[in-house]
Amino acid sequence: MVCLLLVPPAAAETLDNAGVNQTGSFVDDTGLPEATSSVTLSEEVTATPTEVPPATATDEVTAEPTEEVVVASMEASSGEPVMFFNDTVTLLQGTFVAQETDHTLNTLSPLGALDAAAEAGTFSYVITDKKWSDGYMLLDDIGPYTFIKNDTAKFSWICLLNGVEVDVYNTSYDNGQASLNNNDEVLFYFGDVKAGVTPETADAIVRIKVQVSGATPVFDGTVTLTEGTFECAPPNSENVYTVDNLTPLGALNAIATTQGFTYNIADKKYDSLGILLLDDIGSYLYNRDAGLGWTCYINNVFLDQWASAPDNGLNKYPLLDGDEVAFYYGEDAGPGNATAFVRIAVDAPSAPKPTGWTITLKGALTDTVNQDFFERGITHGHTATYTDDNGEWKGMPLWYLVGLVDDDQGHGSGTFNEALAEKGYSIKVTGSDGYGVNFDSASVSMNDNIIVANTLNGTPLPETIGEKNKVCWPLRMVGSDVSAGQLVGGVATIELVGLPEPSEGWEITLAGAFNRTVSEAEFEEWVNCHGKRYTDSKDRVWTGMPLWYLVGAVDDIYCFS
Repeated sequence: MVCLLLVPPAAAETLDNAGVNQTGSFVDDTGLPEATSSVTLSEEVTATPTEVPPATATDEVTAEPTEEVVVASMEASSGEPVMFFNDTVTLLQGTFVAQETDHTLNTLSPLGALDAAAEAGTFSYVITDKKWSDGYMLLDDIGPYTFIKNDTAKFSWICLLNGVEVDVYNTSYDNGQASLNNNDEVLFYFGDVKAGVTPETADAIVRIKVQVSGATPVFDGTVTLTEGTFECAPPNSENVYTVDNLTPLGALNAIATTQGFTYNIADKKYDSLGILLLDDIGSYLYNRDAGLGWTCYINNVFLDQWASAPDNGLNKYPLLDGDEVAFYYGEDAGPGNATAFVRIAVDAPSAPKPTGWTITLKGALTDTVNQDFFERGITHGHTATYTDDNGEWKGMPLWYLVGLVDDDQGHGSGTFNEALAEKGYSIKVTGSDGYGVNFDSASVSMNDNIIVANTLNGTPLPETIGEKNKVCWPLRMVGSDVSAGQLVGGVATIELVGLPEPSEGWEITLAGAFNRTVSEAEFEEWVNCHGKRYTDSKDRVWTGMPLWYLVGAVDDIYCFS
């Protein structure tokens, strides 16, 4: 088989300079290392063409020569075809949205089988909707094997259903002819149609064995979830549970409400694991003796509640916009053996982020720090940075915020009370999700490695972070002295717990082998026992204590006497 490809002289020169040899591939299949070449380059001839109009993926190329171009002759290779997929897929009744489109198509169609195979085989495909007004969808490309049509060749994908060629115009869409049955075989193969390509001479192949699930669709569609919560309770129980809308159970509750069917939960593992279990949906009931029950899949991955409780609980797992939640009923039910299913595409529009935020500080005083004050504090030098795998975090050291409320001095220079911090108290930092941890005052004291961050890589923090989408915005605890368990996000309150009462009078801190704070009353007591007097040149009498005595109080770890 020979086909002619028109290329401009510059392109031909590039090919020549690149040293393209007899095994050079006509298409870029570098993403498929197991592929053999689909065509080879051979001799070059010249012609005197006219201007060549631009061609689209589905338009026929025409030319009226006026200027020189190079025509490269291509000959098909005899190598084995590239096998993109050769396996079985299980299809459920319903619809799917084709890759890179907004079009909803019939799952039980050749394109439905191709979409399932693409997901399982991790390859891509491209369809065109140029005939969508007639109700048809056309397949252009699979992987790097793309539709090409000109005067001498037409490289295209052909579809066979159980060995019989399918008219793609009439069967890509749900018109009855495309309805697939159990054990059907769908075969897509690529080559030059004008040269009479067959599956045996094809350049690439997708072979799909179809299993059609007999599962009854209880629901198969999209639901819009908003932030908030709802309440649910097991049958005949006084226990009522509050569950976030953006969870699998929240998605189920939303469609049950709009579609008018019922579901039942069980709380027998709530006390020990923190999870709620799904027993029934409609007439499909949990039956322990028969081994019948409901399972949940998120984006085609089984949600194992038991192994990762409570994070993977139906009442806990956080959903994102675009997630697919599927519930399957049966014995160890999954996509291939379910009796009934509920499939939900999640639409979760992001709520607008507030324009400003505040945090509450509680200690000897109660204060509210707003976004403007926090950012001005950073501008004035109360700042620290920390770098991890996410990038550079920037914010304010925790000790500076603590200093605003650790005594009655409030705002101003030198507000952090180091003496109180040495005496010891807890600093409880709590996030907007209710998660809180304690920091020790002594470890926080003047420590720039415990940071309340407000930016990441120079921009405001994301709403969530990490695989589990932990809350992050507007403030997050970070730093080299912050442990994994102390990474509180959405910081909302900072509370000083067990704050010592300030001593009457003044204090002096002795720092040595250990630190010791001496109050005014204690110093005077020491002076009574070990005091000395000094009279200066103006006959003023100074009373106090030798310095060496104070040094001796902390120069080693032995008890002072």
